[in-house]
Amino acid sequence: MKKLILSVLTIAFLSSCNNTKKTDADSDMVNMDKDEVEDIDHHNSQNSLDWAGTYTGMLPCSNCEGIETELRIEDDLYVLKTLRKGLDNSYLEQTGNITWSDDGSMIILGGMEEGPFMYKVEENRIVQLDGSGNKYTGDKANAYILRKK
Repeated sequence: MKKLILSVLTIAFLSSCNNTKKTDADSDMVNMDKDEVEDIDHHNSQNSLDWAGTYTGMLPCSNCEGIETELRIEDDLYVLKTLRKGLDNSYLEQTGNITWSDDGSMIILGGMEEGPFMYKVEENRIVQLDGSGNKYTGDKANAYILRKK
């Protein structure tokens, strides 16, 4: 009698464990490889961050004490004000349109005749990039950051 009850309980337990209904969507997820799952996330700085606003900071300068910088970005427009400390006595103001890099992580300031014009957009800050679109490295890497007001 004990064997019969034990057998019935075992069968009931095993059948209850395998009572889930498998859908086509479940099968598709199982058959997807890791790269396909990662490609689903399309978040980037352009569509995920609150990037519009005013950014300020003192950027490095090779022939002055530093470049006091204010970059205001609204929609697809920018206003860039710079003052070379110890060299100029007035702000240089440049305006124009911004465009986003294809991956949505960097803005490019249009209409710039000289100077840095590419910035990586991050949470509450932007990072000035070199002429090739790369972050500066080394001891002064953190000096190229403008913080959001």
